[in-house]
Amino acid sequence: MRTFVSDTLAASADQTYFKSDNQKHLCRIYYKVFAGGDEYRFMFGNTVDSTFADGSYSVANMLCGEWQISDARVGVVPRCGMENPAEPTSFTDILFEGAEYKNILPGERFFTDTVKIKAESGEYLCVEYSFKGKKLPCHQEIIIPTFIYENGGWSRTPYIPVPLTAQVKREVRKRICFLGDSITQGIGATHNSYSWWCAVAAEKLGREYSFYNLGIGSARASDAASDSVWLERAKNQDICVICLGTNDLLHGRSALDICKDITRVAGILENLGIRVIVQTAPPFEYPPSAAENCKKVNEYIKNTFFGCFDNTRFLCEGGDVAAPVFGGHPHDEGCAVWGENIALHIKEYLA
Repeated sequence: MRTFVSDTLAASADQTYFKSDNQKHLCRIYYKVFAGGDEYRFMFGNTVDSTFADGSYSVANMLCGEWQISDARVGVVPRCGMENPAEPTSFTDILFEGAEYKNILPGERFFTDTVKIKAESGEYLCVEYSFKGKKLPCHQEIIIPTFIYENGGWSRTPYIPVPLTAQVKREVRKRICFLGDSITQGIGATHNSYSWWCAVAAEKLGREYSFYNLGIGSARASDAASDSVWLERAKNQDICVICLGTNDLLHGRSALDICKDITRVAGILENLGIRVIVQTAPPFEYPPSAAENCKKVNEYIKNTFFGCFDNTRFLCEGGDVAAPVFGGHPHDEGCAVWGENIALHIKEYLA
């Protein structure tokens, strides 16, 4: 049966918020299409998904202000770079319950109306819309092309409210999501390259499946364990691959608290019938105390979660979690190694 599923390997989230002048601004975001199709819709939210940086600016589940979206439309382009927006030959309007605009309340989450537009695998969806408000969600560390129109031209900016997902209507064998932080999002890999580890894994596993990248820079296990808007997006998946703990460790949380949070997240999803694959906390340039806690967390994961994936076998030197071979945020080569190996692991659970 056909249903709406994610059709991009890019992560976009309500990572934090930005302040605007309550004037109308035109923006664009470009998503590389994974499988393709001819019927799309887009989800937006108005709550901060996760703790940003040290938490002094925004935290998980913070409500943003009222804002408006209007003039929305979508086109298709063969490709798009990070510096210059590609121009579609035509656009199709996007509506909101039949209207050309929508007023969004704090905490609201919604889908646009369905749009009939054909896109092929490897092409890009250009989603264009106007926004107006004072306190709006954004993905400050987004690594795909986002632009705002100002002073007669397009300029790169992360300060726009972005869709939380671009969905296509198609049949799939399983819906798979990746729940993690900046390492899952793809920071470290070349921007807009779709070479981050979970994208590599998706390409290896193939288009019989759908994949949803729920990686957010700075995100913590405690954010997911709060069981709010971020984790909610994993609840309609069949398999969830979890990779959390790095930011908790870097901000001094105890191994016991991190293990409790990861266990809670896995338990919430498993109770819904979702197959959960927990990964070890990946290697990073940890200070000594965090490295010791990382070892404790990883021993707990390996001894607790059946079918866990130990990424440290491929990503660090001699088991030293403070010595990542490919960088704390793995570069393209490291992501290739990680993605290819975890794809083999995930494949065991796709029967």
